[in-house]
Amino acid sequence: MMADTGWQAHTVRGAISGMVRKRLGYAVVTEKGADGQRAYRTA
Repeated sequence: MMADTGWQAHTVRGAISGMVRKRLGYAVVTEKGADGQRAYRTA
């Protein structure tokens, strides 16, 4: 999402939290991979 939008990490996290969780009502799961990168998915 960062690469596609040019947004910084904190902006992407805010968009996921505000829009997807609160407005759309989806449960979002955050996972940190072995490479240290975070991944977000709906539960």
